[in-house]
Amino acid sequence: VFGMNLGLALMLGLVLGVGGAFVREVMDNTVQNATDLPTRTNVHVLGMIPAHETRPTPVLVGREPRTAASLSSPSPIRLGSRTQPALLESGRWLRIDALKNGGMNNTAIVDAFGALRTAVLFRNGGPHPRTMLITSCRAGEGKTTVSVNLAMSLAKLGSRVLLVDGDLRRPAVHLALGLPSGPGLVNYLSQDVNWRRLVQVGVVQGLDVLRSGGATTHAADLLASRRVRLLLREAETQYDYVIVDAPALFINAPDATLLSREVDGVVVVVRSRSTPKTLVDRIPAEVPNLLGVVVNDLKKNSMSDFGEYFAEYGEVNGEILSGKGA
Repeated sequence: VFGMNLGLALMLGLVLGVGGAFVREVMDNTVQNATDLPTRTNVHVLGMIPAHETRPTPVLVGREPRTAASLSSPSPIRLGSRTQPALLESGRWLRIDALKNGGMNNTAIVDAFGALRTAVLFRNGGPHPRTMLITSCRAGEGKTTVSVNLAMSLAKLGSRVLLVDGDLRRPAVHLALGLPSGPGLVNYLSQDVNWRRLVQVGVVQGLDVLRSGGATTHAADLLASRRVRLLLREAETQYDYVIVDAPALFINAPDATLLSREVDGVVVVVRSRSTPKTLVDRIPAEVPNLLGVVVNDLKKNSMSDFGEYFAEYGEVNGEILSGKGA
């Protein structure tokens, strides 16, 4: 009798486990991979970014990035200075300039951003978009990670790139790049100051950065200013590309919509196993100048082509996790 009861219990547990997994699969309404995007929206997939494990290791370049106003007086980085928290925070972000050479996973990540760069530049077969907005459906889906690495990838071509932190509610570009907090876009929009004097020059070769200047409760009012258009038009005369990291689209705030009117095209980041398909459905109607979407945080089993192609160069060490980003 005991053996019969044990067998029934094991069988019941197996049935319940399989049934539970099936129910979760059926009820899961999030984007899983590129082919899982709702086809009725006709959203173009620009890129697929593999998941990656980031470690809290500071990325030191040797000198603190300088603003255009202080080019004559560079100051060295000191770990005991006020720049330390930002430098330590930067290690938690995925950055293609900090990946170790070699390894299938790192190669796939660098190539994924290279493929995204190519797709963005040649999306319509017409003129390259000079100004681009990077946003996401919700917070935490990786739009800052994509903004930073797309900007770096463009700079690797020898282009001059300006990365603008347009997220005045939850700024994160300075954290991802290990920059100290300081004046930036908020100061330009609210004060009579030249934006060029606020730019961090040479954060990496070819890449300059205009930080947010801090979070503010008046973000929508500031971003509705005509000075935003003036900034972008002037920046186009000095840079090959301008990348704007914007707040998420569907956070009950008009920030991304306001900024999207001033750029050539918009890229929307969605996170695998996180972004609801219902939000992806809304993208085409709410982003008229959409370039396409980027699927972020893809498991390696969702990118079998990468694995097969790079298998001869080495195996992935351990389970790949996502580098969380804003």
